[in-house]
Amino acid sequence: IPMVDTHQHLWDLSKFKLRWLSPPLDRSFTTKDYIEATQGLNVVKAVYMEVAVPVEQRLQEAQYVIELCQQPDGVTCAAVVAGSPAEDGFEQYVARFKGSPYIKGVRGSFSAPKQLNDKQVIRNLRLLGELGMRFDLNVSPQSLAEAAQLVDQCHDTRFVLDHCGNADPVAFFPAGRT
Repeated sequence: IPMVDTHQHLWDLSKFKLRWLSPPLDRSFTTKDYIEATQGLNVVKAVYMEVAVPVEQRLQEAQYVIELCQQPDGVTCAAVVAGSPAEDGFEQYVARFKGSPYIKGVRGSFSAPKQLNDKQVIRNLRLLGELGMRFDLNVSPQSLAEAAQLVDQCHDTRFVLDHCGNADPVAFFPAGRT
């Protein structure tokens, strides 16, 4: 069965500084590595997911992934880039991707649940909907109720809840299994 990987992480440490890396992930993981890791799985397309580059490298990451998408024999066909709707300048940042055949959305996290009800955040997330882009929401399980209220205020924006709201995977096991 042909598969689409909707959450592909790639990084090249010769281009980006990733502060979150630690062994055994303290090396680059490029398209070549991805192809090797997915060999035999029939992954025919993949959507790049941002890798938490420093804020000052976000545009560079976007250009990097656009170039990956433009490779005629590549598997990466679209991307979700990093962005913070709570930051000033978000509107100008995302507007540059309007109509991009490759940049399909933005992913961000919120450091405090109160940000999920911030007027600027709501305005910027509504803008994504106007631009035809989605927002990948990365929140803690404790913030899921506030996240649902946020989604209710942004009718034209498509949201994706990443990592099941970062829930404890054991919570999904049948009763009695740990």
